Amino acid sequence: MLNYITKSDLEGFLQTTFPATVLDSTIQSWIDGAEARANSYMGYTTASGMWMEVITDEMIDTKVDADGNLLVFPRKLPIDTITSLAIVQGLSTINLSLTDTNGNPRYNVPSSKDYIFFPGSQLAYSSSFSATDFYSVKYSTNFTRITYRAGYSVIPEDVKLAVENLAADSAMRYTNKEGLQSLTQGRITKSFFDRATKGSSFVNDAFSILQGYRMATRWI
Repeated sequence: MLNYITKSDLEGFLQTTFPATVLDSTIQSWIDGAEARANSYMGYTTASGMWMEVITDEMIDTKVDADGNLLVFPRKLPIDTITSLAIVQGLSTINLSLTDTNGNPRYNVPSSKDYIFFPGSQLAYSSSFSATDFYSVKYSTNFTRITYRAGYSVIPEDVKLAVENLAADSAMRYTNKEGLQSLTQGRITKSFFDRATKGSSFVNDAFSILQGYRMATRWI
């Protein structure tokens, strides 16, 4: 249970109130399943899902650009704060100093908050290292080890909408256990979406909304 949405949110989305015969535990299972599907599709695989959390000692391939700057691409986004950063090769570890003597960060995080830029000019001021630039690690197999905090303090509204769609799909299947395509009572005919050939409109809409987040994350 990650609380991306609530029972009230789902009822508001469906413009209905669930009867007492539908247990709260059943409704919560729809929501939990929807959150899990959304996280799996986007690539948020940790227990906290999209919520902000501290990721400790994550190992990532070293990337150095043509100008000798270190680029770090943490797997969980968006990046909030960085606690430690090191270059690791086997048993050798180079701990980088994240701030100067005045406490100013030596690195930059763009407004997109999807990577860390550590200028090569700052390496001379980092902790003990035998070189004065990142070219020394560019052409060998190294990793960056990073501890950082990332994720959302508030779930984005479009993600909540996607989860509502996925939970609604479960709710609609619950009300149409027989898999009917239509139901007629008197002069009123209720038609159900053709899942067999077109899939669920709720699921299709949800994944369309989440596509941008799927492209942004690097868990997958």
